[in-house]
Amino acid sequence: MARTAYHLQHSLILHTGTAASPLSDDPQLEPAFLSSNSKRQPIHTAGWCIRLKAHYAQEIARKPEVLQSHVARIELCVKTKDSHVLGALLDLFLVLKEKGFALRRRMLALSKSLLNPHDLNLFVNYLRQGDVNVLLQSLQADNSILSSGITGNTLLIEKMALVSADETDPLTTAQQQLEYGQVELAQETLETALLVTPGCEALHHALLEIYRHLRQLAPVTAMWQRLQGLENPARAEWQALLTHLKEGQNQA
Repeated sequence: MARTAYHLQHSLILHTGTAASPLSDDPQLEPAFLSSNSKRQPIHTAGWCIRLKAHYAQEIARKPEVLQSHVARIELCVKTKDSHVLGALLDLFLVLKEKGFALRRRMLALSKSLLNPHDLNLFVNYLRQGDVNVLLQSLQADNSILSSGITGNTLLIEKMALVSADETDPLTTAQQQLEYGQVELAQETLETALLVTPGCEALHHALLEIYRHLRQLAPVTAMWQRLQGLENPARAEWQALLTHLKEGQNQA
């Protein structure tokens, strides 16, 4: 009961203008997010880092206003010493804008060891001045999920679509699906596209790259059979991959 009362007395969203330092070494998280650091709910990243980061990125794209997804993503980047923390921080700052000063400051303090001096200084100045346009124009955060939703000098954050604006481009669609950890969906996208335009060498290369990652003989064999009789500019690569997977299966 006392823990609940403590949470109620500490508002998550605070406005700027506090007398606190723009950046503190205090690693404590906001009370609402203490559970993510508790011993009862540890973050296990072994073997799941890529998928977990992709999951948080997808959740933020779908529901950018859910702050816990942002915090979990930043914490994971810090724990794994991932440079993607820059984009994760930027997304949090874009969502909160002038609100959540304490939360923004704590997340920046948590991440500062992974930021170069230039980027760290930009975030600190933003905490002091609050000009999001300066932050956006000066940062190079390719892994930010939300920054492309801001156009010109507006402060409107739009949810990013998981498919390309040009929905007829399967390569772009598959690439974006891969970025969000949707490997099987990307595989299906490329397989369907290849049967329609088997002469596109780029589609072959993209699909073969997924097959190399998955290391599963059955889907490669099935797709190879479906391509028989069709134009195939990457035939040698298909045969090489099939041979490699068969040899690996025999050795196992």
